[in-house]
Amino acid sequence: MIKYFYVILFLLISNIAFSQKIKVDSLGALTGTVIDSTTKLPMPFSTVRIVNVTNRSYSRVAASDTLGRFNISLPFGKYNIEVTYVGYRLKIISGVVINSLNKNEVGVIALGTSTMLTEVVIKEQKKQLKP
Repeated sequence: MIKYFYVILFLLISNIAFSQKIKVDSLGALTGTVIDSTTKLPMPFSTVRIVNVTNRSYSRVAASDTLGRFNISLPFGKYNIEVTYVGYRLKIISGVVINSLNKNEVGVIALGTSTMLTEVVIKEQKKQLKP
C-alpha cells in the first residue's frame, strides 16, 4: 500500500513540476540600448518594463547594464516596452513582436529630459504671540 502511495505522490509532483516550465522553443530574446537623446551617451541602469499586449498579465522588469544595453528573455508574443530613468520622460514602444522569425532587436532607445522645474523658495515666518 505504501509503495502505491509513493508512486502516486511521485507522479503528482513530477506532473506539477513539469507543468510550470515554459518551453525553450517558445522563448525569444529582446535586446536594445538606452541612450540620452542630447548627449548620445549610454544610460546605465535604466528601467525597462515589458508588458504583454494581448493579456497584460505577463510583465517583466529589467535594468540596462553599465553601457545602457539590455537583454530580456520572453515567451513569443506582442509586447509594449516602457523605458524610464530618473529625470527623463517615459518612452513607450508599442507592438513589438517577439518570435523566432526576427532578430528581436529594438535598437537604440533615446530618452529625452523632462521639463526642469524652477527653484522653490521656502520662507519661514515667526508667528507673533499676543501678550
